[in-house]
Amino acid sequence: MQPNHERIPLEQTESIRCLYWVDSVSEIYMAQDSHRAHSLNGEGDHWHFHKEFEITCFTQGNRTRIVGDHIEDRSSPEVLLLGSFLPHYWRENGKTSGFSIQFNLTEGSPLSCLPEISFFHQLVKRAKRGIVFKDSCQKKLIKLLATMPNANAAERLGILLNMLNIMNKASQVQWQYISNATFNLKPDDENIAKIQEIIDYIITYCETPMSLDDVAKQLNMSKSTLNRHVRKYTGKSFNQLLIETRLSLVKRQLIETDRSIVEIALGSGFNNISNFNSCFKKYLGATPKEFRSLQLSQKL
Repeated sequence: MQPNHERIPLEQTESIRCLYWVDSVSEIYMAQDSHRAHSLNGEGDHWHFHKEFEITCFTQGNRTRIVGDHIEDRSSPEVLLLGSFLPHYWRENGKTSGFSIQFNLTEGSPLSCLPEISFFHQLVKRAKRGIVFKDSCQKKLIKLLATMPNANAAERLGILLNMLNIMNKASQVQWQYISNATFNLKPDDENIAKIQEIIDYIITYCETPMSLDDVAKQLNMSKSTLNRHVRKYTGKSFNQLLIETRLSLVKRQLIETDRSIVEIALGSGFNNISNFNSCFKKYLGATPKEFRSLQLSQKL
């Protein structure tokens, strides 16, 4: 795998890049003026980052979402704001569709020089950890994002400023942070390909028996090197990352299926039910039974 600092080309007449996909984040289209679009190879299906800010909306499909140090299985719809150089990765579970808007707000960029952007100072700071929007705020943003592909360059600027304003004014119950930590990755970091390979391996095989020693041998790394990379780029130890990946699978199945808790635990890589219950309570603050009951009650 190649290191993935994504370099996003913007047209000289544009400050915003509007993307959409209908089946997979690896096969995307870039919308242009006059209802035109051309296809691109998307970067979203592997661990990557870029200097541009990004608003991403999944309208359909399920995926494992990795943003910064946070990993979780997610369903649609979902709207996120990601800050500059915040690593992210969408591991799709079947087909997905959605929109993504990318724009440069780094110091000295044309957009950052607009006086109006100063109103969004706090939002820009929050975006360093990634933000997910909920409820009525999410619905408003999805509606606006859907108009982006058929808008011209000037209209897109107005839509973007409108979206940023909605995000900025959202009450505290309508948004939440995604990553616990901020990241400042460097484009020329030679270890980015290695951590991408580690994360991909863990997500792919987390439901099977796995240890630090097993993964180190499989990826031709020493245990200390592997654990050091994981901690540096995710803020977690190898064991923490593995447990949280498995728990993300468990949470989705507790919500979406009627399988027994024991069956879900054993099918998600936990081979000791007592240990599973302890991990679940430690990371999520509730027992699996309590979590399922709460989630089901919120759907009623």
